[in-house]
Amino acid sequence: MALKSAAVATGLEVDLSWCFAFEPPATWYDYGRIAGLGCLVTNTNDNGETFGAWLLVQKDREGWVGDLAKAARSDPEFPRMGSPEDVRTRLRETMAGPNVFEAVDDAEADWMHY
Repeated sequence: MALKSAAVATGLEVDLSWCFAFEPPATWYDYGRIAGLGCLVTNTNDNGETFGAWLLVQKDREGWVGDLAKAARSDPEFPRMGSPEDVRTRLRETMAGPNVFEAVDDAEADWMHY
């Protein structure tokens, strides 16, 4: 029960059955620490896609989201299995302009409803 309470308190969706798994599903990108145990934390849309992976395939889209996807594909440090916040962190590291962050906001909304 303590593990479930810790997971709920973090606001993250946690599948404790994968604790200490050696081969997690490909869509799970982050090893979280819940109550001192190694557990996987998911951050995917309803189709099981991480934001980073979903964004990379948007390269043929028109507008800001397509431009963001093209830039992401050319960045070897892009968090391919990352969350929207991971992408924003990477953009801060590259000193991206404010319009790029608006594109991430638009892309995140699309990703959540894709």
